[in-house]
Amino acid sequence: THADGTADYHWTLRADGTKVTSSYDVKGRILSSVALEADGDTLSQTFDPLSGKPTKTVLTEADGDVVTTLYTAGIVTSLYKDNADGAKLSQFFDAKGVITSANLQAADGHVEASLYTGGVLSKLFVTNPDKSQVNSVYNIAGKSYVTEVQKFDPSGKIVDILRTHADGTADYHWTLRADG
Repeated sequence: THADGTADYHWTLRADGTKVTSSYDVKGRILSSVALEADGDTLSQTFDPLSGKPTKTVLTEADGDVVTTLYTAGIVTSLYKDNADGAKLSQFFDAKGVITSANLQAADGHVEASLYTGGVLSKLFVTNPDKSQVNSVYNIAGKSYVTEVQKFDPSGKIVDILRTHADGTADYHWTLRADG
């Protein structure tokens, strides 16, 4: 403790075996915390000393996955997950902490890019390992359909278009068969 009685450092052993270490500035405001959890996970957090709100959190899971979350004024702005299998996920959020976009890249070459409107998925672009693609648009307004899915073969040629109503029934379906 500091001379004024505020904390400088605090170490705790929880009943489940988790060890938590926290550090504080000269005014006793939390700066960082590290939890070595009994299951092998490690959670590291840094804080804004003025507000006490998190600025960064890093979760290193026992299986090797690592999740890093960044904050502004305590509100999540971005999240990055690196999986032990090589997959990577990035998510981005607006000033209110509502998701705006996400990107996923699998180790096998599968890639997804997602866009959100008001936290609701509005567009999804998928590239498969063979370079074929599926592009989807959701919540379409002003049309007889609310969803459109376009599929492309590995050369980039469109091979399928499906438009569906809100109840999931087809509005329009076009397919290019292999024989042309």
